[in-house]
Amino acid sequence: MKRIILISTALLYAIGIMAQEADTPKELEDDSRLIGLGYDEYTSKKTSSAAVDGIFIDKDVIGGTNAHVLHTLYGMLPGLQVYQNGSGLWPEDTTPTLTVRGSGSTTNAVLFIVDGVERDPSTIDYDEVESIAVLKDAASLALYGLRGADGAVALTTKRGGPYKFRAKVGYMYGVHTPTRIPDMATPVEYANALNEARANDGLTPYFSASDIAGIADGSNKVIPTTDWRNLILRDQGYYHRATVALDGSSPKASYFIYADFKSDRGFFKNVRLTEGIKTQSEYTSLKLRSNLDVKITKTTDLILNLSARIQQGQKPYNFEDLAAMYHTPTVGIPVKYNNKWTGTTSFANPVGSILGKGNTVTFQRMLSGDVTLRQDLSVLTKGLTVEARVSYDNSADIYDSKTFEYSYYNLFPVYDEAGNLKDYTLKEFGNDTEIGFSSGLATQYMQFSLWAKLNYQRSFGEHHVNGAFLFNRDRKTLTGANNSRVYHNLIFRAGYNYHGRYLADVVLTGSAGSVLPKGDKYRFFPAVSVAWVASEEEFLKSASCLNHLKIRGSYGVTGMDRNLDYDMDKQFNGAGKGFIFVSPTVMGGATEGPLPSTGIMPEMDYKANLGIELRMFKGLTAEIDLFHNTRKHIRTLAGNTTSEIIGIGLSDMFTGEMVNKGIEASLGWEQYTKDIYWYIKGNVSFARNTVTHIEEVYSPYDYMYQKGNCRDRFYGLVSDGFYQATDFDHEGNLLPGLADNTFAKVQPGDVKYKDLNGDNRIDNYDYTFQLKSPDPEIYYGLRLGFECKGVGLNAFFQGADNYTIITDLPSIYQPLYGNDKNISRHYLESYWTADKPEGRYPRLTTLDNKNNYRPSDLWTVDGGYFKLRELEIYYSFPKNLLAKARMSGARIYVRGNNLFSIDKVKILDPEYVNLGYPLARTFSVGFNITF
Repeated sequence: MKRIILISTALLYAIGIMAQEADTPKELEDDSRLIGLGYDEYTSKKTSSAAVDGIFIDKDVIGGTNAHVLHTLYGMLPGLQVYQNGSGLWPEDTTPTLTVRGSGSTTNAVLFIVDGVERDPSTIDYDEVESIAVLKDAASLALYGLRGADGAVALTTKRGGPYKFRAKVGYMYGVHTPTRIPDMATPVEYANALNEARANDGLTPYFSASDIAGIADGSNKVIPTTDWRNLILRDQGYYHRATVALDGSSPKASYFIYADFKSDRGFFKNVRLTEGIKTQSEYTSLKLRSNLDVKITKTTDLILNLSARIQQGQKPYNFEDLAAMYHTPTVGIPVKYNNKWTGTTSFANPVGSILGKGNTVTFQRMLSGDVTLRQDLSVLTKGLTVEARVSYDNSADIYDSKTFEYSYYNLFPVYDEAGNLKDYTLKEFGNDTEIGFSSGLATQYMQFSLWAKLNYQRSFGEHHVNGAFLFNRDRKTLTGANNSRVYHNLIFRAGYNYHGRYLADVVLTGSAGSVLPKGDKYRFFPAVSVAWVASEEEFLKSASCLNHLKIRGSYGVTGMDRNLDYDMDKQFNGAGKGFIFVSPTVMGGATEGPLPSTGIMPEMDYKANLGIELRMFKGLTAEIDLFHNTRKHIRTLAGNTTSEIIGIGLSDMFTGEMVNKGIEASLGWEQYTKDIYWYIKGNVSFARNTVTHIEEVYSPYDYMYQKGNCRDRFYGLVSDGFYQATDFDHEGNLLPGLADNTFAKVQPGDVKYKDLNGDNRIDNYDYTFQLKSPDPEIYYGLRLGFECKGVGLNAFFQGADNYTIITDLPSIYQPLYGNDKNISRHYLESYWTADKPEGRYPRLTTLDNKNNYRPSDLWTVDGGYFKLRELEIYYSFPKNLLAKARMSGARIYVRGNNLFSIDKVKILDPEYVNLGYPLARTFSVGFNITF
């Protein structure tokens, strides 16, 4: 302990010496910068009593290949978890999944606010954003009533700067490469594995030794071999992005104008198999934004924001995923025979099914706008203002598809007397059709928002008071029935600040949602927060090393109604079985629908938070928060506790409860000197949820109940190695003392399971909730960088831990069985054989094994990972050189995205264990010039 104290003291002293030589860091200046919370409510780290964290794009974000603003947030803010939940056909095609402080319910509905209005963030580029705030506790989220329980992310776009005119132009060129595509068995490996599996099943070989030898040396001209991956995917994709931003101001007005153009070409190969149809994944978009602030009179301001985007994306018509590429073996099926597609009764032709059936082109147009009128009413009383905002958003996706079908040959093997595959017989199926055309509206939404606010801010000596009363109405309509949502909010907020030392805020929101039953629309959401800025006390002001110390706490209630549907309190009857009235006339029947639900409630989240913020030595920053959230009224199935013997569908109940609690912390150092700037910043969060009440079916054993476990925890058998030859007698029966397997007759190499209830039987009563959460409980980020004489480096790392991934993908992890699967080289490297009884996976089989592929911990893996998300090396030209070219700034850079991952999955990305379009690693070069 003494050593730790001495080392810590020496370290703090050294930091203090460096701090004396450093300029005032921007980190301290950022504490006073305003962060938008929505509804034109602003706060700063210095004056906030709530749990709010924010970043500023111009300082904290280095950008990346993907202009989507949410893709810049991996590991950036404590308490905000961002996951690359899939791979689109182009970088802009996939929106990452976000959670705030983990998951507190069965669903997740983070609220996104753009310029004070709920909006889709997928249309926002990082270059048009000023700041991003994550709202985490009741004090910041009570503003949003029925939409705030799962946290919120608020984006504020840029406005005109304090100069007459400034222009920024940028260009980026990027090359994508696919990452972590599992290697499938070579033709010889597949043939040997298939024969081994059939031998385990007591079946004759599919390939003779002569067949396999001929495949290996290329002498067998009868059995075709095909590299499907090489025919479908190429090794590169290409990306272009160009941006222009203009901004400035005058005494009467300020403006920010932004334009962005992007284009992307994907990984598909052989994309012109049909004349006039291209099946490459391609994307082009143009984005425009104009933010205008006009001073109409000395007391009246007009704020106008307009944003528009048009984009076009193309993809193969039959593209759902790349499963056929993985499932189809590399041996036995040619691409074409006599210029006609081929296949078998078990396997589709991947090239024909993915790239050979047409394409779909989707055209999207989006328009977003809002206008705000703000009036200063100081003529009535100093500090009083009133403002109103109206916004309208409209987006539509229109598709245009060209499709056709083709005739194809199915191949059936023919063997000679020695068992060698000597030929194939062909049988033609299907017909060649003309190209068909279809088009229509894929999706559309329209959104209207209105809010009006009376705002008051005033100082009386050292006493600062502020308050607001606000009315808000939001309506969003999507395509499809019962997809409209309307919210009404009445909000009262009041705050008090004494000498920047004692802070207190109160929020009371009355929130109504259209989906709630008639006559029961409103719920009330109060919250209170307080803070003590200890560093402003006289007894601490003399501590020169201490720049800021604040202790804060909050408690309140927020809500969520996204899990509710319209008319849940009504019973609807539907179509039933038909009957013959007078032959051959068939009349339709009717049947009763489920019973109506009663006591319908939105989810209510009771949030408590305690936090400490610390700034020392003009560069050291630290922050820690403890939180405890209790979610009540979670929708659950009544059928789990009420018998369905009554013969009618049961209503839902709203009795589910969960507790979500954890801790988050951040620590960083940032220093500016005359010649060098460097920083290192990290944050980590831990959030664990526990189901404290749920309607559950009776189970005879405690380990079968979900209560007390985390949400969606894995439920399955517990593997206990594999059966070995020594577990059986000479007739193939299990030896006495081993639990009887009721699922199937087992043999050596099959999975052995633990008998949890001790009844000497392996059956459905041995299933249990086990392993870690399906969602990462630990999430962390690390940023570091430096700049010296214009040369700089930025590196962003991010990781997650304490969660479990299910690995039940066919062909990759569960091969061959069912006669419709391939086998991966990963499986071949570690499966059970009599010579390798310690294998990771069970024996090979072609049969639909009733024992081996049941849900169990065998088909899971630790999901923890550590990634280098972004790396940038840049050079900023010196200002004296730029002045000759009438430039105020110029930078060139090289960037790498998604460069490496350290994890236990290895063959696939831990965030995307899927057979879909592969994730990309991107290398890009570009420049930014400011005039």
